[in-house]
Amino acid sequence: MVLRSNATNMAKNIYNLLGASVLCTDKDIDGKLILASKNSMYSYDGWYTNLFGELDFEGWNHQTPERIFISRKGDRSLINESEVEQFLQAYGFRKYYFEDIPISEQWSVATNAKIIVGVQGAAMSHLVLNRYQVKVIELFHPGYVVDIYRNIVGAVGGNWCAVSGQITQDVIAELDFKQQARKFAATPTRIDINSLQMALKYLQISATQSNHSVPN
Repeated sequence: MVLRSNATNMAKNIYNLLGASVLCTDKDIDGKLILASKNSMYSYDGWYTNLFGELDFEGWNHQTPERIFISRKGDRSLINESEVEQFLQAYGFRKYYFEDIPISEQWSVATNAKIIVGVQGAAMSHLVLNRYQVKVIELFHPGYVVDIYRNIVGAVGGNWCAVSGQITQDVIAELDFKQQARKFAATPTRIDINSLQMALKYLQISATQSNHSVPN
């Protein structure tokens, strides 16, 4: 794998876990190129299984939960995170901050999960490793919604649903009038619990048998 000379340690560690040698350089590289057309940019399903389906890696933890809640600290965090976490606990979800755990553990969690509620962000990219046709609820700020992880969920045979945070007046002003497309890419947001409950119902996710005390 060829990376830029200033590649991050995280990038290097990822390819090391995959057993790939890494060359960091900004010089010209000679070699054979494999090109994909724009039309096939998100058509993963033709080659996904062979590339990722049986992928193994050093440090794989087989004991991670089936239902996980991926939250975030700092940028793009949830204003009412504790409320969301408490609600999801009735459904058997366990919260993770991916920025606090090593890459091997992040991959393990994403590989083994069957249901994920996650704040939109790079942590969701690990879904490409999932083996269980995962059900995903992606949480967005209302001013910044993208479809990349929806496409990845489709590629692994999963089901996807989005919940947008509560809209505010500044979103309307910046997007409708100033056309600032990425203005809110890192902004915290508040998730309406009723909307989250609707998403769970849409994906046919019920409370766990050990805890049926789901809030109304």
